[in-house]
Amino acid sequence: MRTALVCVAVLVIFSLGHSAQAQDGRQIFDFLAGQIGQEIEREQQRQFQAEEQRRVRQQQRDHNRAYKQLLPNWHACFGGDVAASNRALSSTILSFEDQQQLLAARARTIERVRQEEAERERVAEQQRRAAAQAQRDAEVERSFARCQNFDVGGCEAVLASPHADTSQRTQVMGWKASAHDFETWHRECQNGSVSACDQTLASPVATATAQADLRRWRSAISPVNRLVALVAVGGSDASFGMPVLLVAIVIGLGATFAWIHFGRIPAAAVPRSIMQPPPIPKAPPPRDSVSAVAALQLAHAYLREVLDNLKALHANPAMAAHLLNELSLASKQLAVAEVADATATLTDDELGTFGLADLKARALFYEAVCRSGADPKRAIRILHQAVALEPMLAPAHYWIGSLEADLFNKAQAIAAFERAIAIDPDNLDYKMELGRVHNIS
Repeated sequence: MRTALVCVAVLVIFSLGHSAQAQDGRQIFDFLAGQIGQEIEREQQRQFQAEEQRRVRQQQRDHNRAYKQLLPNWHACFGGDVAASNRALSSTILSFEDQQQLLAARARTIERVRQEEAERERVAEQQRRAAAQAQRDAEVERSFARCQNFDVGGCEAVLASPHADTSQRTQVMGWKASAHDFETWHRECQNGSVSACDQTLASPVATATAQADLRRWRSAISPVNRLVALVAVGGSDASFGMPVLLVAIVIGLGATFAWIHFGRIPAAAVPRSIMQPPPIPKAPPPRDSVSAVAALQLAHAYLREVLDNLKALHANPAMAAHLLNELSLASKQLAVAEVADATATLTDDELGTFGLADLKARALFYEAVCRSGADPKRAIRILHQAVALEPMLAPAHYWIGSLEADLFNKAQAIAAFERAIAIDPDNLDYKMELGRVHNIS
């Protein structure tokens, strides 16, 4: 277009030459040159507009492509995908508000993941503790079963374990004492004591094999059997056997006549085992009240320490093992007091006068509280042992009701709360819990 206009202008100028119309030709040239300049400007403007339109269309295509890439990452971010959140935040088409929303969603996701991880770790820790507790309980139960069969090693293992409860320790002490008595009587019977043989035969520790040996030893200890053995030894010698037999018969008849006459026993009433004296009952050991009171004081000190730390048990469940160890020490002192003098009492300025049963009940109550978090059913059994020793222990009834309510045993919970209220009618906590448990569906 521009080239054509230039050519027309040149031809017009040469055609006019130096004629009178040259002035008009210059005007025409100026006009054409102006038209050419305007056309050039319009052409440049059209090219610029076309280029701008191409640039805008390319930007639109780039924006649409970036938006398609952003959209799935956006939804995934709000769905809890942290990696998608990072990809979405790297997009170049985000506004400031969009970035703030993505950052907030990413922070919520990270916090939720952290909480889930902490919850998984807490559950795993609980499972590890439960498994360890189950293993310890199984070891105690195995040792308890061995002790129940009068295995002294099993009894000592139960007494040494901090995980055995008070009732188990009390039973184990009795079985261990029976096993020691059996060993002592067994040796004395073997050494010729008839009363020891009778006591050993009456012991529950004696097995069928041991009873057979004991009966054989006791029969050998009998005076008649000893006399028969003497005659049998002397009978091998003709010059010695007959005099020994006659002397034995005379001694036996004389002893029987003297026993019947001086004891004023009718001859018809003499039992066949008249030659065997009745067993001598074992005399109980003398009471040691001083040692018993000292043991009660030490047990009471352990229990007071446990009571002072029970409030912190809810915030720190790991303290339960320490408190159970303290209770085991208290139980050992109670066992010492029971052996020394079961009737001993202790006087406290705050609690008044109490005896062995009171302290045993409180030890069982504190033990149940320590075990309630890990094993509520076992805690309930221990609490029932506590109220069997001390029926007026209202907090124990209250705890039975609370644990039964947690297990949705409505009838048992109501009965326990009602007993607690009957003992302590002014306690509002007991009444409030009874009202709550009535609403259990």
